[in-house]
Amino acid sequence: MTGTQEAEIIDPLKPTPTEFLVPKTRLSGFFGTNLLELLKERGVEGVAVTGLELRACVMATYIDAYQNDFRPSAIISDAVLDRNQRYLNQFLENFREEEFLMNTESWISRRG
Repeated sequence: MTGTQEAEIIDPLKPTPTEFLVPKTRLSGFFGTNLLELLKERGVEGVAVTGLELRACVMATYIDAYQNDFRPSAIISDAVLDRNQRYLNQFLENFREEEFLMNTESWISRRG
C-alpha cells in the first residue's frame, strides 16, 4: 500500500533521473495510468513484461502492450512469478515455443 514501508522502493531499484515510475491501480500497467503516453512520447517500440501474478497482472499488461502495437513485446520467463507455482510451470511449459515468451538473455540479445 502506498506510503507503507512495504511499498518503498529499495535503493538498487529506485528510478534514475531518466527513468519513470508509474503506479498502477488495476491488473494492467496500462489501464488508468499514463504508461502508454510515456512510452509513445519516448518512441518505445517494444516492451518486456515482468512481474508478479503471471495469470493476472503480467498477462493483462502484455495483452495491452500488444493491443497498443508495441512490437516486439515479450513476457520474460525468468522474471515472472505467480502465487500458484503449478500454473506458472504449466504456462511456461505450454508456451515455451511461442515467440512472445523468452528469457532475459534472449530479450537483450534480440534487442541488440
